[in-house]
Amino acid sequence: MNKKTGLLLTAAAFAVHAGLAQAVVPSGCGPWYSPGGGFAVQSNLSEDTCEYELTYLNAMTPGKPIDLVFAGAPGVTYLFTTFPVNTIWNQTPDDWDDYHFELGTGFNENFRNFGGAAGTPIFVDPSGGTVFQSANLGNHALAFFNGVVPNGVGQNGNGVDFAVSVQVPQGFTQPTFTLRQHYSVQAPEPATLALLGLGLAGLAAAGRRRRD
Repeated sequence: MNKKTGLLLTAAAFAVHAGLAQAVVPSGCGPWYSPGGGFAVQSNLSEDTCEYELTYLNAMTPGKPIDLVFAGAPGVTYLFTTFPVNTIWNQTPDDWDDYHFELGTGFNENFRNFGGAAGTPIFVDPSGGTVFQSANLGNHALAFFNGVVPNGVGQNGNGVDFAVSVQVPQGFTQPTFTLRQHYSVQAPEPATLALLGLGLAGLAAAGRRRRD
């Protein structure tokens, strides 16, 4: 396998959520279709390398997942990648501190992580990403961190690229698996929150003095 057909399609499932996410552009993934709306699209994998592009728009919030549902063949290791010409774009108001992938079944509110179950697809050899320098690899969870993707509101967006491999075991009998992904931001440090509280208290006191 590993052919390059140049297939270029847009996942219309994201278009109904204007302002949140758009433009999954696959190559080597087979035709996309919506398995039931929400933030999910499904593809029958036609090759062992699936290239895609994803843009998070300015109304997207941290932790809101995007579910890509795939029908693959047992015994194949698939590479999901935004290299070399596609990218995951940040057009949100947030600076991304981490980026997360999960493997499971179902989509949207019915998604269930495989949770360490034997005989299910697993992450192998995260060959890396740009921007983030570190990764925590588990069988069904993969987190990239130690880097920042700056917010891109009012711009074309700031990008990050990934190459993530998923091994489908010979004994896997379910018709599909789900590659879930989302970004996250760091919670403010306690000292930062304390300073913010002091600043708000100062503004309130100044307002009272003006009224008096």
